[in-house]
Amino acid sequence: MVKTIGNKIVHAINSITVVTPHALMASAILNCRKATFSFDHLMSSIDTYLKYLSHRDAMLTDTLTKDPVSALKQVVSIYSQRNLIEPASKQTDENVNFTEILFETNINKRPVLEYYKNNCISFFIPAAYTALEILKKGSSQFSVSDLYSGYGFLQEFLKKEFVKNIDKVPEVHVKSNIKAFVDDGILTPHQTLSDTYTIIADGQDKLKLFSSFLKPYLESSWIILNFITHNPKKTLTDKDSLKKIVSWG
Repeated sequence: MVKTIGNKIVHAINSITVVTPHALMASAILNCRKATFSFDHLMSSIDTYLKYLSHRDAMLTDTLTKDPVSALKQVVSIYSQRNLIEPASKQTDENVNFTEILFETNINKRPVLEYYKNNCISFFIPAAYTALEILKKGSSQFSVSDLYSGYGFLQEFLKKEFVKNIDKVPEVHVKSNIKAFVDDGILTPHQTLSDTYTIIADGQDKLKLFSSFLKPYLESSWIILNFITHNPKKTLTDKDSLKKIVSWG
């Protein structure tokens, strides 16, 4: 009973969390697969995220609702001033357009960006699970029923990180996310086969924008499993084990 009440409270809190421009921009930066990025590139990713948030009926700050471009430009300026991101090279032309400046992430400040990203991550986890399962198939065409078991596994595997919604089975989440992906033009239904979909030309890149939310958590799990494999007899103390794990990380 206590676990059930706790689960419902957590999901109630998540459902009324207000998504901020700081959270969206941090998500786009950290999930970017390129070493350098421009404002326009990040806005392309954020456009995908905003469409999914609309599908989830997520609440946005007034600044994101009224003038998202200006709000997000201001966030990039703030992140740059705080050295969370840095120009990839010195700008010699003072008249260069702000949207054309290439930035890179300050590795030492990534935890701060992760902090901001976590403000909105709960909205994207169902999409991340679904996107990862689609990408794992390694094919442009897939059947929805093939995603259910993998989605359930990820829910269970990461249940200490993200509290799963006990009111909905994996099938419900998967079908909801598939609809969101179809609405955004990431997937298209097969013309003759029921519950079968095809990834469109640039759909794979958009799916990776969602699956990348899981990358830090899967990498952390891989580091720990790798450590256990190399130290099966537990010859180190807990303190030394943690030091070794952090060092590998």
